[in-house]
Amino acid sequence: MIDDIQTMTLLNVLEYGGLIAIEEGVPKPTPRFERSLAAAPAIRRKQRPTTHAELREPISQALHELYGKYLSEEEMQRLVDAMLPIAAARR
Repeated sequence: MIDDIQTMTLLNVLEYGGLIAIEEGVPKPTPRFERSLAAAPAIRRKQRPTTHAELREPISQALHELYGKYLSEEEMQRLVDAMLPIAAARR
């Protein structure tokens, strides 16, 4: 999947994984990410999250499901931090 995350920017990693699309220079979540987010246990337990704090757990769960066996916790945290404002902009 991702051989060396250090050689790619976080947005490139998310785009490469099909989780975001960059349209006119603006990163936007793809349907694949929306499906992963909707399947996260934290989303199923709550109403639609709107704040960064409410989104952090489900984004983390969704990304862990997709990348958990490939990335370290530090790399995973950087992806979550990169995805938070992108996902929040859609809410």
